Amino acid sequence: MIGLTKLRKNWSLDQISGAMNLIDARNRAAKKFDQAQNLMADREGVEQATGTLVAQHKASRFASLDQVADLCCGIGGDAMELAQVTNVTAFDIDPTRVWMAQHNAQCNAREVDVTLSSAHDLLNKFSAWHIDPSRRIDGKRLWTYADLIPGDETIRDLSQQLPHAAIKLGPGINFEELPLIETDEVEIIGDGRRLYEATWWRGEIAHHPGQRTATNLTTGCSFSSQPRPPQQRSQPGVDEILIEADPALERAELVGCLPEQNSYCEIAPGLGLLTSNTALDSPWLHCYHVVHLMPWRPRNVRLWLQKNQQTVSAVRTRGKAVDPDKASATLPMGDQNAIVLFVLRLGKKLVAVMTKPAINL
Repeated sequence: MIGLTKLRKNWSLDQISGAMNLIDARNRAAKKFDQAQNLMADREGVEQATGTLVAQHKASRFASLDQVADLCCGIGGDAMELAQVTNVTAFDIDPTRVWMAQHNAQCNAREVDVTLSSAHDLLNKFSAWHIDPSRRIDGKRLWTYADLIPGDETIRDLSQQLPHAAIKLGPGINFEELPLIETDEVEIIGDGRRLYEATWWRGEIAHHPGQRTATNLTTGCSFSSQPRPPQQRSQPGVDEILIEADPALERAELVGCLPEQNSYCEIAPGLGLLTSNTALDSPWLHCYHVVHLMPWRPRNVRLWLQKNQQTVSAVRTRGKAVDPDKASATLPMGDQNAIVLFVLRLGKKLVAVMTKPAINL
């Protein structure tokens, strides 16, 4: 590690600070981008940018189009992958981000404020557009559609100019807030562990008009349908199999739409966990055999584990019934083949459901 005093012999403090910030940004980008060490980026730009896998997935819908505009492009996360399949021009209000996107995506880039009336003819030469509205102000996250920058008025204006579009949204967006029309599609994109974004598709690049889509990038599976809740039990409870739905499928509200949906029901209304008497072989459902069920009292659960020579690999819950980290600290922990413990509120009672992974984990 070269000392600061030695660096100052050849470079100014601003140059040194800039280099250190770039190194930090590239290190953080390594988790999201294939060619992170070649990026021009800053920390905030990396945090807000679309990662390689998600951007590749989205770019595939634009492959048959001639000219695509990437609005509010940031450091060019989406533009980099769009440039691999079509001609893309990147736009941003920040001249530094324009320079970064041009370098990273090796595409044309322009400084434009898309909210201004002077930009209203911006899309005349394009076949479709993508936009990534800012979801942060002064480092604070924005959660609602009304808070996006640029917001609804700009999105409506751009859609009137050119209806073929993709709007990047947070995966937790309230679907009821979106001014959807019957030909639109909303896709929830995840990897089976975490959710990355909700993409609002419009026009010709909405491949499933009027539906929602769940996509798991790890398995390569996508499923589309109109939302429908799963069947409900007459009374809260757990059968022989406890089931977790894929997070993207659950967030898209499509758990009640799978071909297997008649084989399971929700443990309790709104809980998001399912139960069945049969382990189901589906890429969207993670099944666990129920080994034992008892009231949630940490001491008694610990004694049961000791008596049966069992350890716990993970503690899971819903609705913040317990703090999983605190619960784990009271129990004997083991490897991935150990008990997966679900602590759930069923009616007025907290119950501990000891499970072992079934066929599709």
